[in-house]
Amino acid sequence: MNPELSEYIENCIIPRYASFDKAHREDHARAVIERALAMGKAYDIDPDMLLTAAACHDLGLSVDRKTHHLESGRIIREDKTLRKWFSEEQIETIAQAAEDHRASATTPPRSIYGRLVAEADRMIVPETIIRRTVLFGFDHYPTLDKEGHWQRTLEHLHEKYAEGGYLHLLIPGSPNEEPLQRLREIIKDEKRVRDIFEEVYRSMTSRKHLAAEKKRCNSHNCAQAVVCTYCDLVGLSEDTAMKIAGAYGTGMGNMEGTCGAIVGAGMILGLARGDRNAARADMKTIMTRFQERNGATRCKLLKGIGSGKPLRDCPDCVSDASEFLEDLL
Repeated sequence: MNPELSEYIENCIIPRYASFDKAHREDHARAVIERALAMGKAYDIDPDMLLTAAACHDLGLSVDRKTHHLESGRIIREDKTLRKWFSEEQIETIAQAAEDHRASATTPPRSIYGRLVAEADRMIVPETIIRRTVLFGFDHYPTLDKEGHWQRTLEHLHEKYAEGGYLHLLIPGSPNEEPLQRLREIIKDEKRVRDIFEEVYRSMTSRKHLAAEKKRCNSHNCAQAVVCTYCDLVGLSEDTAMKIAGAYGTGMGNMEGTCGAIVGAGMILGLARGDRNAARADMKTIMTRFQERNGATRCKLLKGIGSGKPLRDCPDCVSDASEFLEDLL
């Protein structure tokens, strides 16, 4: 794989996802790339072309959600930098792959690149699919009451994922075959779906649970989960909060530093207090309480790296830091 192209994707393409909705941020782009390249090993394809199509498939969200697949194709065609590595014919194939990735498309993808990107974009994890469906409703339909959210969740799951739904697998032997079947069995059991819905819905009524849910769904790192949950209290937009906290997940990026959830709480404290001494005193309180409850404040120790004995999982760390933050706000 071309190292210059990989660097361009990493530094200039993936960062554009930072401002998209929670289900389509950098982690989503990276996951689609990884899955597409893994499946692509079974086919006679150009891995650089597949990498680029997978990386760029959702860039059109910056323009319009409904037509984002077409906008992604346009953005690819207009990207002059890509011509350093690809011919016009190759760029057209890459653009078509992005255009063809939507699960709701009425026609099949025009190339193996489109099929691979579309299949990688599905990423079916049954309970995560249901959780993200509920969270999507909270983000995009804030005026719905509880039963309205339940009906929207149920209708979307049946329309897209149930037997006869519009989602179709495109690659023989796809890693999505087994999880899709499990998801369909869950959808048939309305009580089970309702139980998952109730769990997620309850978490929306408490900020610390909302923060933990953001981490549990992998839409945010630990720092982002805390900062984005409380950013409105300190006059910070969620997009800005996502960017500010983006580098602080995984213990400062390498598990060696302080838990990102604690760092996120510190960011909110600093903005809320406006006074260095007051913020530092409150930060010490959070650190002390976190240490007392969990036995560590460093990411590596909390995860049990080296010891083989995890002390606390990430969503619970987010919940703890949020709880201690709320007590001080």
